[in-house]
Amino acid sequence: MARTKTAPKAKKKKRAARRQGPAAAAKADKKKTARGRPGGKRPGEDERIACRRSRAITTRIQGGTYREIATQNECSVGTAFEDVAAELAGVCKATRLEAEQLRALDLERADLALRGLKSAVMKGDPASCRAWVRTLEYRAKLLGHFKPTFLRDEPDEAELSEREVAERVAALVEFARTPNRGEKSPKIH
Repeated sequence: MARTKTAPKAKKKKRAARRQGPAAAAKADKKKTARGRPGGKRPGEDERIACRRSRAITTRIQGGTYREIATQNECSVGTAFEDVAAELAGVCKATRLEAEQLRALDLERADLALRGLKSAVMKGDPASCRAWVRTLEYRAKLLGHFKPTFLRDEPDEAELSEREVAERVAALVEFARTPNRGEKSPKIH
């Protein structure tokens, strides 16, 4: 098929759309109309594109190059790249949605655990207090608020005596019972 010369302005627009990525190119294509059809697509074009993209991502997963994908699908290497990129973007969006749903479910579970531990923590049960703190840390990680702090010259919890653990638990319980905590945290050293 012979190539026709493209006007300089049209070339500039195509280059600009290519630089901005597949999404911009797709948006620019939607503005065009082919044979008077809205969106510039022929009947069944969406289905053909979906099949081509499916073959492209399958070939890429199996280790095929973009040139091989282009040959297999009878398209340009650029189209092969855009097809793979579009499929990966769809997978990324679906994965992000699933991750958000999982995060919401885990937050509900953490809140349920905190409600269940509340009475034992208020009574001063050391095991419940540890579970309470771990659950709060997990909840903070889920929300992205947790930044681990590494303390030096601090004894590990396993190295603390029962009396020291009891003192720390008592300080935490007192802190939890105080209605107006202010800005100071309990002294648990």
